[in-house]
Amino acid sequence: MNTTPVRKFGNSYNSALRGLVSSQKSNRQINVESSLERDYSYLLEFDINVDSYVEQPVTIQYNANGVMKKYTPDFLVKYIDPLEAPILVEIKYREDIRNNWSTLKPKFKAAKEYAKQKGWQFKIYTENEIRGIYLDNAKFLLQFRRNPKLPHEDFREIILRILSSIKETTPDEVLLIAFNDKYRQAELLPTLWFMVGSGLIGCNLFHKLTMKSCIWSVLD
Repeated sequence: MNTTPVRKFGNSYNSALRGLVSSQKSNRQINVESSLERDYSYLLEFDINVDSYVEQPVTIQYNANGVMKKYTPDFLVKYIDPLEAPILVEIKYREDIRNNWSTLKPKFKAAKEYAKQKGWQFKIYTENEIRGIYLDNAKFLLQFRRNPKLPHEDFREIILRILSSIKETTPDEVLLIAFNDKYRQAELLPTLWFMVGSGLIGCNLFHKLTMKSCIWSVLD
């Protein structure tokens, strides 16, 4: 899979919306052209099933009423599981799709055909699929997963022992069982969030993450 963009950035009318996102999965700064693309990149960074991704991955030529045009989708995402097909992704606000459907339709059709030839899928994601409680939780947990000092191995073992005996509990209860001292509890908490964000602790991330959230061990 190509690991660098095929199209240069910086010449678009909406360049004020451009930015850079640090990507550990791609081992470089990712160029994004909107806040929605930025938020989608957070989901890719958080998804433990995503192996790598690249922005502006390919340029597709297509015929629009007898005129040859070019279209560059926003991302190409590759998964760790070799049986899961890569996806070619377009990020668009729903209003943009409604207002410009006649122009976008042939682009999307060409992308779908191109992806099929490659053995990929083509998907369109809007703010409805990207934004919400899950994104909020992912952004919160990423800060712990990216902390090079985490996890603290002693705290990790304490948390795993507690979860193996209780099965289902809450972050609040884990802290109370682990330590009586509030300072020690505060020291343990980042490791707990790291473990949630890394998939070592189960939690429903489609609900707002709090100290009262239900958590459980996924290792049993």
